[in-house]
Amino acid sequence: MNSSPSTLAGEIGNRIRQARLNINQTQQQVAEQAGVSRKAVAGAEAGKVQLETLLAIMQALQLTSQLDAFLPPQPLSPVQLAKLRGKTRQKAGRARSTTPTTTDDSTW
Repeated sequence: MNSSPSTLAGEIGNRIRQARLNINQTQQQVAEQAGVSRKAVAGAEAGKVQLETLLAIMQALQLTSQLDAFLPPQPLSPVQLAKLRGKTRQKAGRARSTTPTTTDDSTW
């Protein structure tokens, strides 16, 4: 899929619109459930939306369960695992004092 970001955003907007129509809700009803303006819902359907607004609309449309299919969690690569392994604590350290060390200048 070698589409431009604008084309992909438009496709996501079309899918949001169709999901809203499938449950027979107006833009205003979805906006109220999502806690956003009707204009924000219209913008999302046009492919022009901020990420947090898109997620709020997806929650209102009960589409968040599909996020894992859209962008599944990414496993760590073997290189990242090797880097992290060197930073893993091997044993517990001793407790450090929380009282600040003060110097007494009057002994000069």
